[in-house]
Amino acid sequence: MKKAFLTVLCSLALATSSFAGFFLDNVAQPELKSHELPGLSFGALLGGNYYLSGVDAELQALMNYRIAAGHSVGLYVGMNFPNMLYEVGGEYRWFFNGTPIYESDDFLLLGGSAVTFENFGDRIFAPRVTMGYGKDYRPFETSEFAVRFEIGGSYTIGEMLTREDNEFAARGAHTVLFIRMGVMY
Repeated sequence: MKKAFLTVLCSLALATSSFAGFFLDNVAQPELKSHELPGLSFGALLGGNYYLSGVDAELQALMNYRIAAGHSVGLYVGMNFPNMLYEVGGEYRWFFNGTPIYESDDFLLLGGSAVTFENFGDRIFAPRVTMGYGKDYRPFETSEFAVRFEIGGSYTIGEMLTREDNEFAARGAHTVLFIRMGVMY
């Protein structure tokens, strides 16, 4: 009798435990909020510009507007230091890999800007063309921001960016390579 009771008890325990998962598996899961990149986003980038065997630090504030899933346009202002160069411009980004609800989103950028810098005491204004590659990356599933990474180059048209070797001589270059990293909200 004792053996039969234990057998029935064990059988009931096994039967109820195998069906217990049925009710747990069918519980309605709350839907996660989609993290779509807003149409208008703002951010700041910090990076370095390499030209003439030296590196200048760069700080850039930007605003982007996503005009479609694969395209955005933006405006930015930037400042390089210690060689005080100021820049105002616009950029177009073509997102070729990823989605606006992204974990990561690769893009190519094409931009144009106006720069002003000092050359032997004279303030010079020049146009600049920029090309590069970048990636927006959302670090956590529930992040409301993205980390942006950019690498590329720019060409100053007409005037040359200079580094003074001494008070009488300077070297100049049109091409600048850059790397930037920042946050977009």
